[in-house]
Amino acid sequence: MNSVVKILCIEDDELDYTLIVNELERSSLSLLCQRLETQEELARYMVEDRPQLVISDNDLPGFNGLDAQKLVQRYDKELPFILVSGTIDEVSAVQAMRSGAKDYILKDNMSRLLPAVEREIQEYESRVNQRRNQKQLIISELRYKFLAESIQEIFFGLDHNLCFTYWNSTAEKVFEKSDVLGHAAREAFPEWKRNKLINSIEHTLSYGIAVPIKFTIHSDKKEHFKGKAYPSDDGVSVILSNVTEETENKNELLRINQELETLLYRISHDFKGPVASVMGLLNIAERDENFVRADFVNMMRENIQRLNETMTELLDISHIKFGNQKNQNFKVLPILEEIKLSLGFLNRRYPAEIQFNVDPQMQLSSNVMLFKSIWQNLVENAIKYRLEDGQTSILVDAENQENGILFRITDTGQGISPEVRNKIFKMFFRGNENSTGSGLGLYIVKSALNRLGGYVKLDKNYIEGARFTVFIPHRSEASYVQLNQMSNAGRN
Repeated sequence: MNSVVKILCIEDDELDYTLIVNELERSSLSLLCQRLETQEELARYMVEDRPQLVISDNDLPGFNGLDAQKLVQRYDKELPFILVSGTIDEVSAVQAMRSGAKDYILKDNMSRLLPAVEREIQEYESRVNQRRNQKQLIISELRYKFLAESIQEIFFGLDHNLCFTYWNSTAEKVFEKSDVLGHAAREAFPEWKRNKLINSIEHTLSYGIAVPIKFTIHSDKKEHFKGKAYPSDDGVSVILSNVTEETENKNELLRINQELETLLYRISHDFKGPVASVMGLLNIAERDENFVRADFVNMMRENIQRLNETMTELLDISHIKFGNQKNQNFKVLPILEEIKLSLGFLNRRYPAEIQFNVDPQMQLSSNVMLFKSIWQNLVENAIKYRLEDGQTSILVDAENQENGILFRITDTGQGISPEVRNKIFKMFFRGNENSTGSGLGLYIVKSALNRLGGYVKLDKNYIEGARFTVFIPHRSEASYVQLNQMSNAGRN
């Protein structure tokens, strides 16, 4: 309540006004009384200086109490109006009360005036404060809603019972639920309890502190979120960001770094063996005059060949991971024949019959270097894992698809045992203990196909050797630009 309460007294009799003032001076409130007599003065006063209460005589010069009441209500319908009159008939009193007067006091019973004035002042201040609070609440809610909707992140509010009080459009879009207001979070999102989001929110409510939130949702695709729960007067507010892409990029970077560390270790190991052998053979040749030249050359050739294979695989991986993905249209069969010719030395050592059932006119729009790397490793793998006794055949066939070429490479070699089928595309995995390769062949194949947007699958139903299905899509230059951007984003 204000320290000074302004009271307007409409009274033409000075003596009666003095009686009213004397009565009001008994109040514990600080009351400031102002007297006027005419309708014009009343209209001007209501515009210039609003009172908190009006006391009016019923009989006034040129107008009466009901006229004064109507004029006051024109400016403030809630303003308390009390009639004070020497004589007022019952009909006029009832009409005045129906029109909004709060009380009427007879001048011969002025003892009722002060209690009526204090009562009406208190109720008026209460109504004013209530309207002010409602207005502030509406403004606050509008401001809250504006700020909440302007937040691009997920934003929602919960009361102390963990029922939703707000749910912005971003939350609605991300979680694909709209009708959650008034519902308990545990019922609307039971999975939140499993990923401990509810625990974090309850911690904020219990201790009144902001709590970091981090959780993962497993639906059609795995999505990662992080943010904070903040305490508020009516419960808790939660702001979340979808960090799926950021998390996946981080995980991909960690994976690449781990692969790089493993690669460097294994490559150095694979180089060290042949280099040590060559150094040993050179020492023998230098000191032993009776060494057999043919044996020396053969052993040197084997070690140099191992070094060459390791270097080739390293270059292949470098080209796949970091190379410029330029594409061109080329005929498939000549490239395959070229690969067969380049593997002639290996085929002579490990005999296998290689055939291509491919239309000589078949063309592919793709990266030639990656295409060569894929088929160099697939055919070489089939040759290496041939049968020790008996002829091994290798057949590559291809058919055009709507957006690429579907290949199959089938061999009648050793095959792949069921217990290792899930490991064959991993870096440095060797199919058996007798393998002398680096274990990078199928890893290179899968990595190259991932870069091209294709795939490779092992046919687990084929038991007479090994069969792989390979799909290589046609790629436009724009597609390569997009693939490069995606790949670079994963590396940065």
